[in-house]
Amino acid sequence: MQSDQNHVLDILPRLRQATAALHSEVDSLAPLGQPKPSLADYLAQLQFNYVWMRDLQAALTLAGQLPAEWLAHNALCLQQLQQDLAAAGVANIDKASTGTANNDKADDAITQSAAHLSHALPHALALPQGLGASWGAQYVIEGSFLGSSVLYQRLRPSLPLDCPMVFFSARHASTGERWRSFKQALESHLLSDTMTQQSRLREAEQGAKAAFAHFLNILQAQPAMASAKASDERQRYA
Repeated sequence: MQSDQNHVLDILPRLRQATAALHSEVDSLAPLGQPKPSLADYLAQLQFNYVWMRDLQAALTLAGQLPAEWLAHNALCLQQLQQDLAAAGVANIDKASTGTANNDKADDAITQSAAHLSHALPHALALPQGLGASWGAQYVIEGSFLGSSVLYQRLRPSLPLDCPMVFFSARHASTGERWRSFKQALESHLLSDTMTQQSRLREAEQGAKAAFAHFLNILQAQPAMASAKASDERQRYA
């Protein structure tokens, strides 16, 4: 029993250690990782989060390893990110490449970067094989929700009052309980069979690394955001 308990205690530190270098790179490049993030940084982060979660959700759905309730929550988060982008007047990222002639903000630098992100990634995300890989990728998603809760508390006082922050506020409201539920699910699915524990954990490490690496690819594919900074002064929530 003591050995099993040690495995349970080791799973999260093991995933953190496996992804530490990639996590640090992502944090250094993420717009909201700046000392004094602006409104433009917030809007850029929404875009990157949306593209990343969209791609991860597609890969997780294709893998078919996660229970439906986890995929459903991911889908809800994508909808909330779309709501926030729409509130800011940012074109639908998934449709930005089809033409923006009817969008009266088509010349906006943020909207242009949305179109850029639709094409800049070299290939779609493909998760490693195995049950553990899907749970490793979901671990990164769930960890990003914890970070979003912290960012909500940091950003809310500095953003316009009518900026809805639907995605960030929802993560802040439920993050503690959800993280506990996720840990229980992670342990249940990866550690239930002592014969496969180590292989599942190795798969989880690879899945988590793939999720972080894809976010890093998205951040590195971004166009120069200098012109987007000028949009800070625009009225986006009138």
